[in-house]
Amino acid sequence: MFAAVVAALIASPGGQSTAQPEPTDFVSAARAAIADPGLAENPTGANDWSCRPATGTRPVVLLHGSWENSFNTWAQMAGRIARSGRCVFAVNYGDDRGASLAGRGPQVYATAPIPGSAHEVSRFVDRVLAATGADQVDVVGHSQGGVVALYYLTYSGGRRTVHNVVALGSSYRGVTLGGFDRTAGRLREAGVDVMPAVGGVLGQASRDRLAGSPLLRRLNAERVLPVGVLTNVSSRDDELNKDLEGTQLPGGDHVSNVVLQDRCAVDRSGHFQLPYSPFAQEVVVASLAQRPVDPQRCRPVRHTF
Repeated sequence: MFAAVVAALIASPGGQSTAQPEPTDFVSAARAAIADPGLAENPTGANDWSCRPATGTRPVVLLHGSWENSFNTWAQMAGRIARSGRCVFAVNYGDDRGASLAGRGPQVYATAPIPGSAHEVSRFVDRVLAATGADQVDVVGHSQGGVVALYYLTYSGGRRTVHNVVALGSSYRGVTLGGFDRTAGRLREAGVDVMPAVGGVLGQASRDRLAGSPLLRRLNAERVLPVGVLTNVSSRDDELNKDLEGTQLPGGDHVSNVVLQDRCAVDRSGHFQLPYSPFAQEVVVASLAQRPVDPQRCRPVRHTF
């Protein structure tokens, strides 16, 4: 999948970008951030440090996924949440400073070990709370961002500072990388450990997120849920997460699981397109406000990663 994303971006034009419409998909947003690196940290609608939360609302912190940045993930979602009346903040986390091949890519983040990323998020949340005067934030995470949010809640003090979490396409059981997890297990039994190579190519975060990893086994055994609600948004067309149940958690007072196509059958959004799905955006905004989802927000979306 990483190779597919890189291939899609190779055609990106170089040089400085000019004014352009708001990106409507991951690839166009990624190309824009490569052309103008200044975009990568500040999606439209986010990081206004003078923003003060309206009564009854909390600031929203956006966490991108593996190999992504704040702009190519949240170029559309940040503005959608901001227009709903929220203060929105986004952070690029998990820079492994070239320790992996993936981490050397342009505007590529979330390749460093997940525990360190959770500490980065903790510091960023503290900054948001100090700037806004709020007591807690809500968190929206895509892919690895949802796992980092759960790790932050469980091990890095997030239970005190986070109220609600919305996760888009976040695999708590781990990704299989097309069956590579099983192949790696068989090789390990034969005395060949290929996991260091995974970290060297894709980043330690991918090693942490591989199905059956020690980090995920521990996190699932000890996980701490937010004091509000953890909403998981999954897609049957998610090509990175073939295990749909792995993107959900047992239901209860603090967990809500939403399968995109059960609510909007014509939305075929894949993994990287999820934050650009109009209906997924509606689910996020509704979940943050703890109100019903508006079915009129359902729109046809063709399958793209």
